[in-house]
Amino acid sequence: MDAYVTPTFRGRGIFTSLHSRAEEYLLRAEPIKLIRITVLSNNAEAVHAYKKAGYEPEELIMVKKVV
Repeated sequence: MDAYVTPTFRGRGIFTSLHSRAEEYLLRAEPIKLIRITVLSNNAEAVHAYKKAGYEPEELIMVKKVV
């Protein structure tokens, strides 16, 4: 699942609302202990939004493009 709020609508609590409902659904559907997400490291707004939602960095994945 991806979450994206267009710049025009940011700062209105849309992501917070969507995320809260998704998390509530997951917690009701399955007995889970951990939610893991992937965020591109250069997406500072997404990193901030997820940190605000209680997520913390766990691991660093490094990639190298080869042609």
